[in-house]
Amino acid sequence: MDSLFSIWKVDRDEALRIAESTYKVHVHDFEELIVGVKGGIEHTINCELTLAEAPLVAFVAKGQPHKLTLKLVNDEFDMWVIRFKSEFIADTIFQHYQSFMQRPNIALESGTCFNRLGLLCSLIDAEMKN
Repeated sequence: MDSLFSIWKVDRDEALRIAESTYKVHVHDFEELIVGVKGGIEHTINCELTLAEAPLVAFVAKGQPHKLTLKLVNDEFDMWVIRFKSEFIADTIFQHYQSFMQRPNIALESGTCFNRLGLLCSLIDAEMKN
């Protein structure tokens, strides 16, 4: 990854395209945060499989072996992928991410709070494009 930060939306069509590709366990040289508004994931981290349906947040730490399979739920899929280099977040704040190492997928309740998270991703995406 060349940039310090990137964000993009994965819709139904993109999820189907990704699902068709051969996808093996791999590692990244960046951190990855997935905000799931609709759809589901099969997430294998360190050989441990977790299934999660939106609303969800999933985190993959830099260098962590993982595999992610995207799943349509009710023929819908809407997720944001946020990738960033470790230096993007100050070390003191970054320590809070350590809790994701034990529990990388967090199912959330739908409603106003989670909807704002999706809106925030939309705003960040729009700003990054300008």
